[in-house]
Amino acid sequence: MQYHVFIFIKMNEHWENDMKSITANIGEKIEVKDNNGDIMGYFYFNPADPDIIRRCNVVQDKLNELTNSISNKGDINELEKVNLEIRKQMQFLLGESAGDTFFRYNSPLAITDEGVLYAVYIFDIIYEFIRTEVNARSKKVKEAMEKYTRKYSDD
Repeated sequence: MQYHVFIFIKMNEHWENDMKSITANIGEKIEVKDNNGDIMGYFYFNPADPDIIRRCNVVQDKLNELTNSISNKGDINELEKVNLEIRKQMQFLLGESAGDTFFRYNSPLAITDEGVLYAVYIFDIIYEFIRTEVNARSKKVKEAMEKYTRKYSDD
């Protein structure tokens, strides 16, 4: 899988694309579907990124803080601030389009049939996905290390 980043060079007071490129492994493209199977969008995920767990923890703490900050008054300005901040947190976790992808059809503050905020519902799904993928990658790394260090162990 290759992705290209185009480099623009300023020449004679205008920009021209010289078609040079670099290839960066930005992770796996993950398709997000709704309950009808329709594609809502995508995000990129690299289970080898050690920062993903830290970002999950930061977002979880911020999500708890935001949901606890909502008053019973239903102040529209307060709700809009929380709505926008939850979208920003999703972007922080998974990239620039994640907020739009996951909250395309429902506000982060919508209530699910189970009585849970939609943002919490989505975060729980994402957290489980990340946990599963990171654990699978960790297992592969451990197995590879054991394979290569086995010949040096004293049996």
